[in-house]
Amino acid sequence: MDRPPCPQWRHVEVTCINDTQMKGYPVTILKCPQHHMQIAIMGRIERMQRWICFAQSQAISRTIIESYLGSCGDQWVKIQVYVDPAIARRVTDVPIPFTHFPTGSLHLYPRTGIGHEMTHFVSYHTFRGRPQWSFLEEGLAEYFSDPFVRGHHQAIQAAREDGAVEDLVRGATQWIRSDNSDGEGQCLRGSFVGYLLETLGAETFGQLWRRGDAFETALPAVCGWPLTQMLERWVEQLSSDQINLTREPGPLLRDRTVMEAFEPCLACREVAMQRPWENAVSENKS
Repeated sequence: MDRPPCPQWRHVEVTCINDTQMKGYPVTILKCPQHHMQIAIMGRIERMQRWICFAQSQAISRTIIESYLGSCGDQWVKIQVYVDPAIARRVTDVPIPFTHFPTGSLHLYPRTGIGHEMTHFVSYHTFRGRPQWSFLEEGLAEYFSDPFVRGHHQAIQAAREDGAVEDLVRGATQWIRSDNSDGEGQCLRGSFVGYLLETLGAETFGQLWRRGDAFETALPAVCGWPLTQMLERWVEQLSSDQINLTREPGPLLRDRTVMEAFEPCLACREVAMQRPWENAVSENKS
């Protein structure tokens, strides 16, 4: 049974007339002044409650991410969700999902993982810009992505079984120096950047974020630890029993105190975390 929508959210259905790219397409606008968030659902939809849950999940992720990085204050985030990929192709040539930093807008599909693009928005406004190193920016976004746990744990488990956890240091050093972490590095950079954040704290991490020199120079300058030592400490944690590969949640689910204090959205919290909007596209086509 659908739960009642959060009373803070208001929605209005409009049809684009002046916008030539979206002319004739229905657009539903969800707004919540409390969370400084506006969501434009591009395309025809049914079952508004599912999209209220989508909106709630985005608001919850913003709250949790800000609890780690710092508050964006009253900075509004605008999210455009494309029900049909054909609509997205009419509007933009950029692959979705993506974040348009100058306007603070996130462009998503209904099945886009929660947290990644929201982290780009929060980090940009909290740390006042983007870092010089893409691995730091993308690693932070992946650390707060809801698919993070699966890929992260699989990579660590494989390294443990092969007795190759120490090899992660050599591999990480390479993709940090080259600022390229394709393949296995994509899930491990989220692990390493998350370790940096939780070890250094948001203030020192923000100082690192704003540095303009080489990462191997910037890291000891802000925290006193050389890169090799930080990588060894990270791998030592991965090798220990501190990480339970079957139970350790990612940050979006770990901080229960934030989620349980998230008023007045408790009515939708449980439904939102079950991601019911993922079936919205197929249902709307039936």
